[in-house]
Order: sequence, then C-alpha cells, then structure tokens
Amino acid sequence: MNNLQDCIFLCLTLDPLKNVDMTQSIIKTPINLKHPNVRRVIEIAEEIISENHLLTLDKLFKRAKRILKIPSSGLKTIIQFLVNKKILVDQSRFTSQSVISNPIRKEVYSIISHNPGIHISAVRKLIQEEGLSLGVGQLLWHIDMLLKFGCVKSVNVGNFLILIPTNISSEYGIICFLFRDELNKSIIELICIRTQIKQSEVYKILNESRELVYYHIKKLIEYEILLINDARIIRINPNFSKTIRLKLKEEKRAKKFIENEVIK
Repeated sequence: MNNLQDCIFLCLTLDPLKNVDMTQSIIKTPINLKHPNVRRVIEIAEEIISENHLLTLDKLFKRAKRILKIPSSGLKTIIQFLVNKKILVDQSRFTSQSVISNPIRKEVYSIISHNPGIHISAVRKLIQEEGLSLGVGQLLWHIDMLLKFGCVKSVNVGNFLILIPTNISSEYGIICFLFRDELNKSIIELICIRTQIKQSEVYKILNESRELVYYHIKKLIEYEILLINDARIIRINPNFSKTIRLKLKEEKRAKKFIENEVIK
C-alpha cells in the first residue's frame, strides 16, 4: 500500500502555478478560508468546473483577475494558498467541497470520520454492510480522491496504511487503530495505571499467554507507543501519553453512556 500513497501525492511535487509568475506573490493582509476574496476565488473555480471545463490554475487566474480586479500578486497568493490547502488541484474537475458530493465518497468519508485510524479493508467491510457493491479498485479510487483533496490523510503503522480525517491528529488516529485490538488496549491501559512495569509481569496480570503478550509489546515498541530499557521495564512514550489518556477518558465516557442507556 505504500506505492498507493506515493502515487497519490506525486502530483503535489509539481509546481501547479508553472504558468504564473510567483516572484511577487505577496499579500499584505492575512488570508484564510473565510477571507472574502478567497471565498470568491473558490466560487470562480466552481463556476469553471460547472461549465464542464477542466480546472487549470492558469485559467482560474485569468478569469479571477478579470472578475475580482485585485492585484496580480494578491491573487497569485490566494491561488497558491488554496493549492497548499488542497482546496484546489490543478487539472481537475473537482474542488475539496465538491469532491464529497459524490454519494459513495460521502459514505466513505463518513466511515473514516466515525472510525479514525481505520484500515482500507475495514472501510470496504463497512461499505458492504451498508449494502453498497464496491470493488477494491473503485474503493481505492474514491479514497485517492479524498486524499488528493485533503479530506483525509494516511499514516503508516507498521505494515498497515490507516486513514484519518485531516481535522484529527495522526497520533490520535494511531491510538484509535491500536485500541481496536483488545490486547493492545489492555497492555497500554495497564502501563498507564502502573506508569512503568516489568515486561515479565504484564502477561501474569492480564492472565494471557506470555508469547502473545510479548508479541504485542514488541509491536507497540516498534510503533514507538511503548519504550523499554535494559532492565526490561516498560513505560508509555511521553509523545503519546496525553493522547492515550484522552482516548481512555473518551472510552470511559462512552461506556458510562451505554450503561446509562441500558438502565433506562
């Protein structure tokens, strides 16, 4: 799956404004997606696409320049800002807003949003449970589109390529992925409670096979979630500590909510 990710981002290594001189592209006022001129440039891009035309940044620049009457340097900066944010992609018939209008992509995006850190095979399984017939190639194409326009991002965890909404941190997505395995979750939760613990004590406390527990600990160390010293004492990697505790609190709240609903 690493090749898939490389292919997805290949186009981003090219200069999308190759026909536009960016040497003077400086804008004095800060720009963001709420900036009126930024919103208007997006609308103009959508107008070009709605005319069943391929969106090129050169075409967008010329039309926006004619309509908006703003300095070329400011317009170039706005267009580059939108490219960097993956709102616009050169040589495309979509914007980041219209790409999710497709019903299948909308469903795929919804699944990833509700299951951060999900693997592609799990996305396909949930799609099938929704009654949608979608081949592997079709699913990968829709995911490529979501990645290309920055709706979701991909992160490698060992041999797995997981998908995470762009508004969620990669660290949180990784923890969500690992917590789907109950033994991973139990090991991490135990070490959070103990702060640090000898590797040889973990399987005894969890009452699980030593070989199985050691395998999971080894993987969690490889993923840099856990750290181990020469004395075989394990602790949580400080870089993930805050995110793990946040995830554990969320799970406790969710469990309490379910219990309350059952009582009702």
